[in-house]
Amino acid sequence: MMASKENNMTQILLLEDNRGDIELLEALLGQETYFKKKIEICDNLLDGVYKLCTQPFDIVLLDLNLTDSRGEETFDRVYALSQQVPIVVFTGLDDHEFGLKLVKKGAQDFLIKGQLDGASMVRTIIYAIERKQLMSSLQKLSKALEQSPVSVAITDIDGKIEYVNERFNREAGSRADELIGRNPRFEKAGYFAQAQNQEIWEIIAAGQQWQGELHIKNNGHELWENVSVTPVLGSNEKVANYLVIKEDITVRKKYEEQLFQKNNFDTLTGLPNRHLASDRLNQLLGAGNDQDRRLALIFIGLRNFHAVNDSYGHAVGDQLLVEIAARLKRTLNADDTLARFGGDEFLIIVQERSEENMNTERCVAKALECIETPFVIDGKEIIARGCLGISLYPSDGKEAQTLLNNAYVAMNHCKREPVGRSLRYFQSDMNEAALKRIVMDSRLRVAIQNKELSLVYQPQVDVKSNALIGAEALLRWHNKDLGTVAPDVFIPIAEESDLILKIGAWVLKEACAQFKQWQESSGKDLKVSVNISTRQLMEERHFIKLVSETLSETSLAARSLELEITEHTLVDESRKAEGVIRHLKGMGVEFAVDDFGVGYSSLSYIKDFPLKCVKIDRSFLRRVPASTPDNNLVKAIIAMGHGLGLCVIAEGIETQEQLDFIRSHDCDMYQGYFFAKPLSAQDFEEKYLRGSKS
Repeated sequence: MMASKENNMTQILLLEDNRGDIELLEALLGQETYFKKKIEICDNLLDGVYKLCTQPFDIVLLDLNLTDSRGEETFDRVYALSQQVPIVVFTGLDDHEFGLKLVKKGAQDFLIKGQLDGASMVRTIIYAIERKQLMSSLQKLSKALEQSPVSVAITDIDGKIEYVNERFNREAGSRADELIGRNPRFEKAGYFAQAQNQEIWEIIAAGQQWQGELHIKNNGHELWENVSVTPVLGSNEKVANYLVIKEDITVRKKYEEQLFQKNNFDTLTGLPNRHLASDRLNQLLGAGNDQDRRLALIFIGLRNFHAVNDSYGHAVGDQLLVEIAARLKRTLNADDTLARFGGDEFLIIVQERSEENMNTERCVAKALECIETPFVIDGKEIIARGCLGISLYPSDGKEAQTLLNNAYVAMNHCKREPVGRSLRYFQSDMNEAALKRIVMDSRLRVAIQNKELSLVYQPQVDVKSNALIGAEALLRWHNKDLGTVAPDVFIPIAEESDLILKIGAWVLKEACAQFKQWQESSGKDLKVSVNISTRQLMEERHFIKLVSETLSETSLAARSLELEITEHTLVDESRKAEGVIRHLKGMGVEFAVDDFGVGYSSLSYIKDFPLKCVKIDRSFLRRVPASTPDNNLVKAIIAMGHGLGLCVIAEGIETQEQLDFIRSHDCDMYQGYFFAKPLSAQDFEEKYLRGSKS
């Protein structure tokens, strides 16, 4: 055991069986008063071994001939137990060669009896201890280098290898003796560029450290190494050697590349993502002071993507996005950027080359063609509808975020417009409108709680008898700050979020409860028509459950409820709509198609659904009977409806002439200001129901 120094006291174990030699050694050591020591004496090997195992010592002074052990065996047994403790051997005058032999085996030194003096003896002890400590440190350093996880080499000033550790050998695929004397400048030729090689040696030859990453390519293999080359100064303060440390970072580089891909590219389409697209836009905007630079940002969204997911599953939806991305990519110029911004949204950054925005116009036309040309996925024909919002640099903004926001706002305006409108350029008043929508959305979210919503009822009347058949329930909203907000303003806002589900449920329950009350109070078998949104219909199971529970809670007969869905819902959501309609039809609920004829030619859809009525949109009746084309269109709709076995209802009848026209062509029912405007529940009851029941 090595001793821990206390008060600089040197702990000595003396193994000697000759009393005279013991006294001599003690006397000699005692002469050197500056040398503080503590001596433990054993005259046999057994006691010595015990003390070595149980006490700390700085050095062992060993006579080879003890009472229980003699010669070289004595040294071997002591050395085996105390390799960390230096051993100085005593020999006779004629044992010089034997002493050298023991030094080679591990002894630190040997002293010849008869030639001892105090000073030399103390010097020998001190040097032996220091030499052992130095060797121990060197052994630790050597083991550390040999077991190091990085490659280490030492070269001379000409670059010839003088030492390599085991890791270096393994990575080089050679033995140490094969590498010693070779020059790493020429190892694995072609691993890195000659220019980089020259740069490294110019720097280190000047006495400076070089550190960097090397991308090594050789025989079809690639690896990355983190390398440092450090000049080592000699005693003359000049470069004597170079220390080369290399670490294989290939795996780390692969992870970094994967992380870069994950952070900058969309995993589904492989396109740049929002982060990378924004970075590229900032680079383009910051590239010099090019006064003629013109850019266009085209934000692309899909009108009916949620319908594809809901109708065919997310796998089909994902594949649709992949194919749209591939089509768009093929249409771009090399310096344009296409990115997936998230969900069903894409962004194209166009570098414009003309004041007439010809490249932008070409890109817009190609993008719409790419999206709206039918896709065939898993044997199904998918028709996508795109909405494009466009902002221009510098007219619509000079900062990246401003341009992105403006293109996004323009796209959302396009989404809220009729289906036939596929693109919008940004206009300055759009931001003001978007802000108003945000304010309105926040107020609308508490409208039910604050009892700001109400229903009005517009009578539906038999054309021939002018008898009241029922009424359409229409939603109204009055806010103390916003005033009365028109339905065509707030309903689209509600439909952009799940808020429409909450409001739609309130409307259905309120209307059914009201009509059940009127049926009981008046004795009339009135029918209530309630509009449902596309979002409600997409929540198939939830909506069916809502209708069933509402009818049960209000005790309204299913045949007294008519649900109105728009024509475009039948087309866009045909698969989901058919399931809901057939299920509720089986319960007795009736269905009508609202706004018939607007934007679609949909007879092929209507004939496949169990509907009861179609409603002629008011826009077709506005100029009847003065306009011959409109007259013919209305007559055709009535004839087609009857041909399909459907009841036909005319909306927006405001004059006697309009009523006479639809009556002459056998329209079944109508509603409009000519008979009555929408009325509050109280006014409706007072005007049509009070006193009706006998």
